[in-house]
Amino acid sequence: MMSPVTISTPIKLILFVAMDGWTMLSKGLILQYFDLSINP
Repeated sequence: MMSPVTISTPIKLILFVAMDGWTMLSKGLILQYFDLSINP
């Protein structure tokens, strides 16, 4: 029997790449940074 982590990790990685995760993550971080710098 396979571990649930063995099954879920590749699925999560595929979803992350398919949903353009790096772009969403970087946009979120940049917007959060600018929001904090504008509204201290």
